[in-house]
Amino acid sequence: MKTFFIDGTVNKDMSALFRDCLEYPGDIQIFFESSGGSIRQASEIIHMLNQNADRVTLIANHEISSSAWMIFFYSKCKRDVIEGTLGMIHL
Repeated sequence: MKTFFIDGTVNKDMSALFRDCLEYPGDIQIFFESSGGSIRQASEIIHMLNQNADRVTLIANHEISSSAWMIFFYSKCKRDVIEGTLGMIHL
């Protein structure tokens, strides 16, 4: 299993980082931290994760808010949350 760390604003650059991680041929775990960003890019990331759900573990780390929460919530891969992680979604 290979481990990746992705943090920052949900945008085209983050989408490209997820794409790059998902090019790894084996099982992966992604530590994920973001205060949010683009809903469009979040939808793309969710789609990519769901296409690879059988080999990805997404781990919420420190903070997942707004569109980052959407990525975590709607992804069908294995998920985990590090104790103490804060999450926020708009109602």
